[in-house]
Amino acid sequence: MALLLKDCLAMKHDMEWVDAFRHETGRESMDVEETLDLIAKDFCDPEILSKRLMVLNDDDIFFLEMAMKKDIVPSPANYASADKICNLDYAFAFGEQMLLHVPEDVRDAYALINTKAFHEKRRKMSWLYTCVDLSRYLYGMIRISDLGKMYRKRKGYNDADEEILFKLLPDLFRNHECNAMIKEKFVMDSNIADSPFEERIKQIQKDMEISIPSYGELKDLMENGYPSKSAAYQKLKAFFRESMHLSEDYLEALMGALWKPLAKGYTYKEMLNYMDELSLTVPQNTELLLRKILKEVWEDTRTLLCNGNKPKTALPNSTYIFFSDTGNAA
Repeated sequence: MALLLKDCLAMKHDMEWVDAFRHETGRESMDVEETLDLIAKDFCDPEILSKRLMVLNDDDIFFLEMAMKKDIVPSPANYASADKICNLDYAFAFGEQMLLHVPEDVRDAYALINTKAFHEKRRKMSWLYTCVDLSRYLYGMIRISDLGKMYRKRKGYNDADEEILFKLLPDLFRNHECNAMIKEKFVMDSNIADSPFEERIKQIQKDMEISIPSYGELKDLMENGYPSKSAAYQKLKAFFRESMHLSEDYLEALMGALWKPLAKGYTYKEMLNYMDELSLTVPQNTELLLRKILKEVWEDTRTLLCNGNKPKTALPNSTYIFFSDTGNAA
């Protein structure tokens, strides 16, 4: 028997999640069954569904539609899409095989919004979401005019700054997947706003001109989660493959996990601590080699510290920053 969304929500989420919804919506008196039923109806409402799915790009939608036809085990190429859809609570992994299932009422609701107009807007919104999300790592905060330049790097995406500001961004910020906000003339990482890092980053940006990657670079980051064509990152990947015998799928995920803190300004010491948290035990006899490779990777990483520039061009001969103990992370 096909599962409904409320059944899947009940299997995935605990009482704390249900209580949080009841508290946020002022429905403390509702029982669990009623609450899950209400959430499922909300999530399947065509207007709400279309807004929540706006962050999905064409690859994500292709995968979602494939999963609607039959339960599937995602391939490595589909992991990112599967994660997005599962985070939105429109697909769920069950059983020993971790088969991905899209509930029947989600399929029915999607059929109602699956129109040309929906997909035209979704393509714009999902690309803007990618730009905003990448900007959190490349800049921390970005002027709306520069975000517009970044958005227009992609051929055919020519919306003016005013359209981005008044038509697209308001809808994007209402999506719970988007961890950014507008403050003054900036779109910024929500975690940076009103923190000690906000003024620090403004000072960095005042003293250094912004560098916006090409569409090819942005696409690479979007699809692979790190600059996969960088020789330095390929060297780091080879280091982990040879010294720790990690699988190719794991290596790909690991490179993405390491790119984010590097882009945000982690020092060498902070990167070692972060790798400890990931349970990466580097063989003692390879530590000097890792230090050398990570230096090259840091120099070749577009970073918030350099307003989207690479340290090797913006701050030549400054690797002492990476090896300092003070920390640069935002």
